Amino acid sequence: ALKQTIVPALGLLFSWIITRKFSLTLWGEITQITLLVNLISHLCEWGSTQYLLKEFSAKPAAIKALWQKCLVDRISFLLIACLGILIYFHNTIGVIVACWCVADYVYQSYEPVISFYKKFAISIWAEVAGTMVLLVLLFVFRANIDLRTVLLFLMISDICKTVVMILFFRSNQFSFNIQVPQL
Repeated sequence: ALKQTIVPALGLLFSWIITRKFSLTLWGEITQITLLVNLISHLCEWGSTQYLLKEFSAKPAAIKALWQKCLVDRISFLLIACLGILIYFHNTIGVIVACWCVADYVYQSYEPVISFYKKFAISIWAEVAGTMVLLVLLFVFRANIDLRTVLLFLMISDICKTVVMILFFRSNQFSFNIQVPQL
């Protein structure tokens, strides 16, 4: 329940900082791209958490293989979406948004594992760490804030959250280790 409270609260803090310290126009531009990233993330992860939780319960010995297979199986949707982003934006913003989508995809892939093992605290720590990185970057570079810079900071924030997950689960059986699927 704490994650459902803290994530929106951190998002409100971010939006307040952007609208009060920078501009409403910048916030509008950020929101459009954030919605795109969230839509892509949602589509790429569609139903995977529920599916994996069901499969984890049915086949506890195969949790690692199930998780990695789901991660790899859905990556084609992500790559198509990232290619579309690169073609649509055809500039640095496109590269940043595509990288942001990849980071978010990897981060979201840990949700079923967190839910299954009830390791919700790590998710909260990841969110807080990502937000702290974002806020520090906004403060340090406050004189040079534009859309590209904020998107870069959001991408770095998501990479930070993803690194927290990877580091937490690296000694566990859920290390981020993609293997070529057998055909």
